[in-house]
Amino acid sequence: MQRTTDPLASLLAGKVRYALVTGPALFTLDEVRGKPERGDADALVPVGFDTLHLLTRPDAGSEVWGAETRIGVGPDEDITARTAGFVESGMEAARATLVSTEADGLAAFRAQAAEVRDGAMDGLLIMAETGHPLIAELLADGLQLAAIDGWETQGNRLAFPFLQPVTIPAATYPGQSVPLASVGSQVVLAAARPDPTDAVGVVGPGSAAIGQNLPIAAGTVARLRDALDVTVRLDPSLPTSMIAFEPPAERREGIGLSPAGSLVNLGAIIALVLIIRLSLSKPRNGARQPRA
Repeated sequence: MQRTTDPLASLLAGKVRYALVTGPALFTLDEVRGKPERGDADALVPVGFDTLHLLTRPDAGSEVWGAETRIGVGPDEDITARTAGFVESGMEAARATLVSTEADGLAAFRAQAAEVRDGAMDGLLIMAETGHPLIAELLADGLQLAAIDGWETQGNRLAFPFLQPVTIPAATYPGQSVPLASVGSQVVLAAARPDPTDAVGVVGPGSAAIGQNLPIAAGTVARLRDALDVTVRLDPSLPTSMIAFEPPAERREGIGLSPAGSLVNLGAIIALVLIIRLSLSKPRNGARQPRA
């Protein structure tokens, strides 16, 4: 297991087979059109849900995230920074200066929280599961939570479907007396998308030693779901392959999605359909034969 600020980079570099990432990590932002584009990894299994938290000083005004404000987003390649970029692209009112840091991990957010308390920045964003201890810690140190409003009213459910409007319930954190609007996304186990040229482009002696993003079998995904005791469905807006959608339990281990296997399955299905149609067709004399 590797712990890193940017697990997606390790995944795409072939250093790991799977990575835990939040939905926005599977997309890149087209800076010209302001729209998300599918990245180079696929979601396999949902394992959790992260919510974007906005922390401010108690004396902050209503325009915490606006054109004249500076908002901390933690490490540059962290999921918080990526999510904040999507939110800014989707909300005209959210045009703050997003400030990242070269520090890593929780220390980066603690350092930027100190800057918010000192007045050097207006707010701090943290993408984390609801109830995360770091949020409670920073609230105890003098910050407060603020709402992220207006996401659903600007058509962003269609433009950025992987970012869902959510509510942080009242009393989720000490001192939080009212529910707060925000956005969130599924946390998933992801795998790099196979390069279609690998099927024919890596051959010959020694080819087995060449790192490749090999396809993930459907049975493997089913076993991952079972091992993780997954009961929720994968967000269909996330980039994925068909194997990520759980097949019926009685057929999990028997389904393969290789090209050859798919052709065999297709042939079997066609043959089965023909047999069923023949068995249901009327005999020439117009009388239907009785079933045994």
